[in-house]
Amino acid sequence: MPFASAASAASTSAGAAPPPTNSAAATATPAAPLVPALKSAIVRSVLSGDTIVIRPKGVNIPGKEETVHIAGIAAPRLGSRDREDDPQAFPSREYLRLLTVGREIRYRIEYTVPAPAAIPGSAVAQPRQFAHVFLPPKAPGLPDTNVAHDILAAGWAKVHDSVARRADDADEGSWKQKLRAVQDEATAAGVGLWGPDDLLKVHHSMPEDTAAFLAEWKGKPIESIVEQVRDGSMLRVRLLLSSTHQQMINLSLAGIKAPRVAGGGGASPTDASEPFGEEAKFFVESRLLQRNIKVTLLSVPQPVAAPTPFANTASAAPAPAAPSASVLIGLAIHPVGDIAHFLLAAGLARCVDWHAGMLASYGGMEKYRQAERAAKEKRLNLWQSYSAPASASTALSSQPVAQRTFDAVVTRIISGDTVQVRRRGADGKLGPERRIQFSSLRQPQAKDAKQAGYAAEAREFLRKRLVGKNVSVQMDYIKPKDGDFDEREYATVKQGNKDADIGLLLISKGLATVQRHRRDDEDRSPDFDTLIEAEAKAIAEAKGIHSGKELPAPRMGDASESASKANTFLPGLKRAGRIAAVVDFVASASRFKLIVPRENVRLTFVLAGIRAPKTARNASEKDEPFGREGLDFSTLRALQRDVEIEVFSTDKVGGFIGALYLNKSDNLAIALVDNGLASVHGYSAESTPFYKQLLDAEDKAKKAQLGVWQGYDAAAEEAAYADAGSAGAVGGAGAARGGAPAWGGASNGRGAAGASAAAPAPARTEYVDCIISDVRGSSSPDEPFGFSVQVLDDQIQQLETLMHEFSLHHQSPIAAGGAHFIPRAGDLVSAKFSQDGAWYRAVIRKVSPGLKEAQVSFIDYGNQESVSFKNLRPLDAAKFGRTRLAAQAKEARLSFIRLYDGKQAEYVEEALDRFRAIAAEGRKMIANIDYTEPGTNIIHVSLYDPEAPEIGKSPELGCVNYELAREGYALLDTSVRYWKSYPAMTKALGSALDEARSRHRGCFEYGDPTED
Repeated sequence: MPFASAASAASTSAGAAPPPTNSAAATATPAAPLVPALKSAIVRSVLSGDTIVIRPKGVNIPGKEETVHIAGIAAPRLGSRDREDDPQAFPSREYLRLLTVGREIRYRIEYTVPAPAAIPGSAVAQPRQFAHVFLPPKAPGLPDTNVAHDILAAGWAKVHDSVARRADDADEGSWKQKLRAVQDEATAAGVGLWGPDDLLKVHHSMPEDTAAFLAEWKGKPIESIVEQVRDGSMLRVRLLLSSTHQQMINLSLAGIKAPRVAGGGGASPTDASEPFGEEAKFFVESRLLQRNIKVTLLSVPQPVAAPTPFANTASAAPAPAAPSASVLIGLAIHPVGDIAHFLLAAGLARCVDWHAGMLASYGGMEKYRQAERAAKEKRLNLWQSYSAPASASTALSSQPVAQRTFDAVVTRIISGDTVQVRRRGADGKLGPERRIQFSSLRQPQAKDAKQAGYAAEAREFLRKRLVGKNVSVQMDYIKPKDGDFDEREYATVKQGNKDADIGLLLISKGLATVQRHRRDDEDRSPDFDTLIEAEAKAIAEAKGIHSGKELPAPRMGDASESASKANTFLPGLKRAGRIAAVVDFVASASRFKLIVPRENVRLTFVLAGIRAPKTARNASEKDEPFGREGLDFSTLRALQRDVEIEVFSTDKVGGFIGALYLNKSDNLAIALVDNGLASVHGYSAESTPFYKQLLDAEDKAKKAQLGVWQGYDAAAEEAAYADAGSAGAVGGAGAARGGAPAWGGASNGRGAAGASAAAPAPARTEYVDCIISDVRGSSSPDEPFGFSVQVLDDQIQQLETLMHEFSLHHQSPIAAGGAHFIPRAGDLVSAKFSQDGAWYRAVIRKVSPGLKEAQVSFIDYGNQESVSFKNLRPLDAAKFGRTRLAAQAKEARLSFIRLYDGKQAEYVEEALDRFRAIAAEGRKMIANIDYTEPGTNIIHVSLYDPEAPEIGKSPELGCVNYELAREGYALLDTSVRYWKSYPAMTKALGSALDEARSRHRGCFEYGDPTED
């Protein structure tokens, strides 16, 4: 409402009553010249129930404020950190605040009290001004509203009786007398100060336990009053927690930072204000000071460095908010809107990156970013001289997102925040490798022993998730070459149908932290705020590196450290069959470094059966033709992939020789040969179960003249092989009818007792599918050669069922009985196998009571070993005896021949090794049971490899027995009863032995040992 006329204002300003003389006197002595003109102002704030701070009307710049005390009244004083509030001080101040703040007033100075003498070293005090203050009329036709009268009528102040001015105020009808009259009415009504005390408790200092206070009120909108503006983003706020409880806090606005002002709580009280600091402060004061707002508390200040327990800024695991925190961070929401957003839009504040996490539940930082960008574009205030920083990525960021996004395949993981990719062209072909780092991301420090395990975990996560997979790469920025650091490309990498942001996944799992960029560094992830939010959530849930738990790097042994060490791992690896591994390094097309999680070791692995061209190991060497292509082929398909390996043997330097399978079925050796990047290595290839596939792949590569076969002359090759013998087929068994794990071992035995020389045993045709489950023997006469087989029939499935039940039985407390069990020879028992610690059915062969151990044979797998009494238990014959299932391992010997077992120990060992290579433990074979020894039930078998190329034509030439004789590792055993019943076989064996003798193979290398 507009103010009353100047005359009315002048008359009421003297005391809101007619002059204290009669009308004639008034006419004779005009009042107007005696009364100073009223001044207009806007009330900026209220210090107490009788004191206001004003600024001239129409002045919108800082530094023009004045403090005015309302003349004639005295209100209770508000408290401070040093003293409590006077009774009813807050409601008194509140009445005046709600009445005047932000409104236009008119005032006239009644008198001024000089300032006291200044104390040396302190600020100079200002004179105190006492004035009559008026608001616009309450209704048309009424005089201006006397603020002092309203305060007294509400009972929130008392008339101030000044001793020095008491005589002047004694006249009846004076303005002071009118004030007393209003006070008397309030006193009679018992209102305000004259009523009961409100018992309000106000805490003027920050809460002693900030953490507990934040936990209680975090996220809850609290009605509040802004009591002071220290700078554009730091407020002193009164939280109205209840009708009887109020708390003063220092509130830092979440998401922004305004320039510092002198005396506003900066590094030093004497520091000058930063540019636009005063303007930002005035901007907030003019809108929020002593206004009602809603405050939502979010957090306390945190270190700027990466918030991990292992960062230099934190020596221990992250605790909640420190109890002595002097500032709380939160939102200040006025009914008109968020003051932080208005500051940014006016160019009077900057965004604070690390606050994004705490703002995630309140709309995030995006609206703040947009407001800041708009201010930059308009060059407002802080951004008057702003120009985008020049960098190598400026041209990149100016491109549309679609132009800097491409599809690629991840070829390897460098670290927990860096990968190598190959861009996929429009034709589907892959380009050269490019190293990509995840935008605004940092992996755990691999060199820090306390967190190296998290770095390894991050790398493993990326390996499993990305290697060999198609990804979408959005280039974000480029860091130019800097000293020893090459140019680095940063991108957002997404993978999967839902385009999962890999960097965001790492942050969410606590396997990486968000990089803290400089304030002026705009090279950052486009989803930077989302990353900060995910990091804040990971910190709150104590995930990964934020858990505070030390995680050293995983330790692994090196199974290929030496040949002797490799041989200690060989039996277990062979027995395991196919096992999972990870290709850690590709040294050449056929040589790798693998990690075998099952054994927790690293080992060198060489592909069996092939020879790949070598690559140069140093600058002085040269690659063999197609060596580099073979290396690239294996690297692209195998590096850092999950694979399966099958170990056959070891080499002289501790490398393991075997087969490597990709995708559980793709044999890498065959793939190399098929692409002309390797050739078949005759001798070693023959002992592999995939020999035929290798030969077929090589023939295909030769015909296509791929790789090493460029310029290959097929006619010359065919001529060279024209005289080579072909082997025949074996009928009967066909493919294996089932399978069970084959268990190797180190136990041995040599052939059976000689067969009777009585009437010849008739020929038999009894082909079965089988596996060699155990091979025994050495050059020592005490460890003769022998082997066991498992026939792959319907009982194999029954064995698997029995062994499952057997394992569960031995996990129960009942099975632990029999601690004082003393075995006897011939007993059927449960025995623990030393290689895997599992329990199996076994028979006691010999007991050594003094050593408290027994020699046993595992009846289902054929292994033999010495077992201590503590690892033997009586067998429940009803549940697991021979009546439930017959022994599945059959002791066997080779038909028609015996491995060389003469005086030359080296040939004995070579013969044993050759048999192990040809009939490898666990390999599926075909056997014809030519004879079964009465009493011992030892079976005499002719073995056939179903993968051998000769198996299609002649059963004699395709037989393993024939191959051993032809290579000079076996001698004929004409004493067997069935010798004359197989004339074709015996003739072929005789020819094979003659060939070995004439070509000095095997034990015939330096003559005929049978002539000694």
